[in-house]
Amino acid sequence: MQKLIVICGAPGTGKTTLSEVLSRRLNVVCLNKDVIKERLYELMDMSTLDDSRVAGRISIKLLKHLAEIQLQRGVDLIIESPFTFPGDNEMLAAWQDRFGLRLVCIECTVKPSIRTFRFVTRPRHACHHDVDRATVDDPMDTNPLAHLPGEVIRVDTDRPVNDIVNEVLAAI
Repeated sequence: MQKLIVICGAPGTGKTTLSEVLSRRLNVVCLNKDVIKERLYELMDMSTLDDSRVAGRISIKLLKHLAEIQLQRGVDLIIESPFTFPGDNEMLAAWQDRFGLRLVCIECTVKPSIRTFRFVTRPRHACHHDVDRATVDDPMDTNPLAHLPGEVIRVDTDRPVNDIVNEVLAAI
Protein backbone atom coordinates (compact mmCIF):
# COMPACT_ATOMS: atom_id res chain seq x y z
CA MET A 1 0.00 0.00 0.00
CA GLN A 2 1.24 3.46 -0.90
CA LYS A 3 2.46 5.44 2.11
CA LEU A 4 2.49 9.17 2.86
CA ILE A 5 4.50 10.16 5.91
CA VAL A 6 3.82 13.69 7.15
CA ILE A 7 6.34 15.18 9.56
CA CYS A 8 4.91 18.21 11.32
CA GLY A 9 5.26 20.38 14.40
CA ALA A 10 6.25 23.83 15.57
CA PRO A 11 9.50 25.53 14.55
CA GLY A 12 12.51 24.11 16.38
CA THR A 13 10.96 20.72 17.17
CA GLY A 14 13.32 18.74 14.94
CA LYS A 15 11.13 18.15 11.89
CA THR A 16 13.87 18.70 9.33
CA THR A 17 16.45 16.59 11.13
CA LEU A 18 13.98 13.73 11.55
CA SER A 19 12.72 13.94 7.96
CA GLU A 20 16.24 13.86 6.51
CA VAL A 21 17.32 10.80 8.50
CA LEU A 22 14.02 8.97 7.98
CA SER A 23 14.16 9.68 4.23
CA ARG A 24 17.62 8.13 4.00
CA ARG A 25 16.71 5.12 6.13
CA LEU A 26 13.55 4.38 4.11
CA ASN A 27 15.04 5.41 0.77
CA VAL A 28 11.94 7.55 0.19
CA VAL A 29 11.93 11.06 -1.24
CA CYS A 30 11.21 13.87 1.21
CA LEU A 31 9.72 17.18 0.14
CA ASN A 32 10.69 19.87 2.63
CA LYS A 33 8.93 23.24 2.75
CA ASP A 34 12.00 25.17 3.85
CA VAL A 35 14.15 23.77 1.02
CA ILE A 36 11.58 25.09 -1.45
CA LYS A 37 11.31 28.43 0.36
CA GLU A 38 15.05 28.97 0.53
CA ARG A 39 15.58 28.30 -3.17
CA LEU A 40 12.59 30.42 -4.17
CA TYR A 41 13.91 33.30 -2.04
CA GLU A 42 17.26 33.10 -3.82
CA LEU A 43 15.86 32.71 -7.34
CA MET A 44 13.48 35.64 -6.89
CA ASP A 45 16.26 37.84 -5.44
CA MET A 46 14.21 38.47 -2.30
CA SER A 47 15.60 40.27 0.74
CA THR A 48 12.99 41.43 3.27
CA LEU A 49 10.85 39.87 5.98
CA ASP A 50 7.79 40.58 3.83
CA ASP A 51 9.52 38.77 0.96
CA SER A 52 10.11 35.86 3.33
CA ARG A 53 6.43 35.68 4.15
CA VAL A 54 5.51 35.73 0.45
CA ALA A 55 8.08 33.02 -0.26
CA GLY A 56 6.67 30.99 2.63
CA ARG A 57 3.12 31.11 1.29
CA ILE A 58 4.26 30.17 -2.21
CA SER A 59 6.49 27.37 -0.92
CA ILE A 60 3.56 25.78 0.93
CA LYS A 61 1.50 25.82 -2.27
CA LEU A 62 4.39 24.33 -4.25
CA LEU A 63 5.00 21.65 -1.62
CA LYS A 64 1.36 20.57 -1.74
CA HIS A 65 1.32 20.61 -5.54
CA LEU A 66 4.53 18.58 -5.86
CA ALA A 67 3.31 16.13 -3.21
CA GLU A 68 0.01 15.59 -5.00
CA ILE A 69 1.81 14.88 -8.28
CA GLN A 70 3.93 12.22 -6.58
CA LEU A 71 0.89 10.71 -4.88
CA GLN A 72 -0.88 10.51 -8.25
CA ARG A 73 2.11 8.49 -9.47
CA GLY A 74 1.63 6.01 -6.64
CA VAL A 75 4.99 6.49 -4.94
CA ASP A 76 5.71 6.56 -1.23
CA LEU A 77 6.51 10.04 -0.01
CA ILE A 78 7.61 12.01 3.05
CA ILE A 79 6.55 15.64 3.36
CA GLU A 80 7.79 18.01 6.04
CA SER A 81 6.22 21.30 7.09
CA PRO A 82 4.47 22.66 10.20
CA PHE A 83 1.05 21.74 8.68
CA THR A 84 -0.74 24.20 10.97
CA PHE A 85 -2.66 26.16 8.37
CA PRO A 86 -6.45 26.06 7.94
CA GLY A 87 -7.41 23.23 5.63
CA ASP A 88 -4.21 21.19 6.05
CA ASN A 89 -5.88 18.35 7.98
CA GLU A 90 -8.73 18.21 5.49
CA MET A 91 -6.30 18.13 2.56
CA LEU A 92 -4.36 15.25 4.11
CA ALA A 93 -7.57 13.32 4.81
CA ALA A 94 -8.74 13.94 1.24
CA TRP A 95 -5.44 12.60 -0.12
CA GLN A 96 -5.81 9.54 2.08
CA ASP A 97 -9.27 8.86 0.65
CA ARG A 98 -8.49 9.81 -2.94
CA PHE A 99 -5.31 7.79 -3.27
CA GLY A 100 -6.18 4.97 -0.85
CA LEU A 101 -2.87 5.45 0.89
CA ARG A 102 -1.62 4.77 4.35
CA LEU A 103 -1.26 8.16 6.01
CA VAL A 104 1.16 8.41 8.92
CA CYS A 105 1.48 11.79 10.64
CA ILE A 106 4.49 12.23 12.88
CA GLU A 107 4.13 15.19 15.22
CA CYS A 108 7.44 16.42 16.60
CA THR A 109 7.32 17.94 20.07
CA VAL A 110 9.89 19.14 22.58
CA LYS A 111 9.93 21.23 25.76
CA PRO A 112 9.46 24.95 25.05
CA SER A 113 12.86 25.85 26.51
CA ILE A 114 14.65 23.41 24.21
CA ARG A 115 12.60 24.53 21.22
CA THR A 116 13.46 28.18 21.86
CA PHE A 117 17.15 27.33 22.32
CA ARG A 118 17.20 25.40 19.05
CA PHE A 119 15.36 28.17 17.26
CA VAL A 120 17.76 30.92 18.29
CA THR A 121 21.01 28.95 17.97
CA ARG A 122 20.56 26.90 14.82
CA PRO A 123 22.12 27.94 11.54
CA ARG A 124 19.40 28.94 9.11
CA HIS A 125 19.12 30.41 5.67
CA ALA A 126 18.71 34.20 5.62
CA CYS A 127 15.27 33.84 4.03
CA HIS A 128 13.77 32.96 7.41
CA HIS A 129 14.72 36.34 8.92
CA ASP A 130 14.86 34.80 12.37
CA VAL A 131 16.70 37.84 13.78
CA ASP A 132 13.89 40.11 12.53
CA ARG A 133 11.23 38.23 14.43
CA ALA A 134 10.52 39.41 17.96
CA THR A 135 9.67 35.95 19.29
CA VAL A 136 9.62 32.36 18.25
CA ASP A 137 6.51 32.02 16.11
CA ASP A 138 4.22 29.57 17.82
CA PRO A 139 1.58 28.28 15.46
CA MET A 140 0.80 25.64 18.06
CA ASP A 141 -1.09 27.97 20.41
CA THR A 142 -4.42 26.62 19.18
CA ASN A 143 -3.01 23.09 18.67
CA PRO A 144 -4.11 22.55 15.07
CA LEU A 145 -2.31 19.21 15.17
CA ALA A 146 -4.76 17.82 17.73
CA HIS A 147 -6.93 16.51 14.90
CA LEU A 148 -4.41 15.07 12.48
CA PRO A 149 -5.89 12.45 10.16
CA GLY A 150 -4.49 8.96 9.64
CA GLU A 151 -2.18 7.22 12.06
CA VAL A 152 -0.59 9.72 14.43
CA ILE A 153 2.77 9.20 16.10
CA ARG A 154 3.86 11.86 18.58
CA VAL A 155 7.58 11.94 19.26
CA ASP A 156 9.57 13.93 21.78
CA THR A 157 12.68 15.04 19.92
CA ASP A 158 14.80 15.68 23.02
CA ARG A 159 16.93 12.62 22.30
CA PRO A 160 19.18 11.25 19.57
CA VAL A 161 17.56 11.33 16.14
CA ASN A 162 18.46 7.70 15.42
CA ASP A 163 16.49 6.63 18.51
CA ILE A 164 13.49 8.57 17.21
CA VAL A 165 13.83 7.07 13.73
CA ASN A 166 14.01 3.57 15.20
CA GLU A 167 10.83 4.27 17.18
CA VAL A 168 9.06 5.53 14.07
CA LEU A 169 10.23 2.59 11.96
CA ALA A 170 8.96 0.15 14.58
CA ALA A 171 5.55 1.87 14.49
CA ILE A 172 5.17 1.96 10.73
